Amino acid sequence: MKKRRTGFRLLGIAAGLLPVVAGLFYQPPCGSSRFTTRSMLAEIALALQNYQVETGHYPLMSEGGNRRLETRGLWLDCLLGRNPDGANPKYEEFLEAYPAHDGRNGLLEGKTSRDETQLVDRWGHPYVVLLSANAKTTANPDVKNASSRVRSGAPAMLDKPVLVFSLGPDGIEGTHDDIVSWRAAIPTLGDDLYKAWSIVLGLLILAVLFNACWQFFRLVQAALISLVALIWRKTT
Repeated sequence: MKKRRTGFRLLGIAAGLLPVVAGLFYQPPCGSSRFTTRSMLAEIALALQNYQVETGHYPLMSEGGNRRLETRGLWLDCLLGRNPDGANPKYEEFLEAYPAHDGRNGLLEGKTSRDETQLVDRWGHPYVVLLSANAKTTANPDVKNASSRVRSGAPAMLDKPVLVFSLGPDGIEGTHDDIVSWRAAIPTLGDDLYKAWSIVLGLLILAVLFNACWQFFRLVQAALISLVALIWRKTT
């Protein structure tokens, strides 16, 4: 019995220490940052589409063609309700954005009139926009992604004229942690490990709770037996 109790105690200690050790060596995926970033991607894409409906073309792209842009400069000013080069004479605001905090997640206004306004993500990088002005389809960047998980099954063309994405935490285009507007996030090896760890931790906690309940049941059982024995002695 003593060995069994010692084993359960060690199991409880291990279940308590494992989250601390895991937290030191592994950080779970930054879910809230990704959710916020995906929301901004959708807002940028919608702002560009609304501008195109209003004016018949995308900002500063009346000549058509395909473009790769970053969220900075005159075309961003058009979406923000400004009128660079007469491109937004009604000063209509298509995109609402707030000032960045510590150079991240918002607008970075230039210190002088020559500096460009930038809209940056949670990691301080401008968003990237791919525009197809003369077609309803755009080449899919996933086919050139460095991650085989992302490339696998990716169609060559997407039925979207506007694609928006963030470079993600690593700040490198075309890697597994890019956050994009045209598909859901693809789980990485780190995501799989985190899920596996969550399952293991959950099982350990259940084992500890089961042991605690079992010990409580044994105590109640012993107390009832003692009470019955005491009553029996007094009545006989």
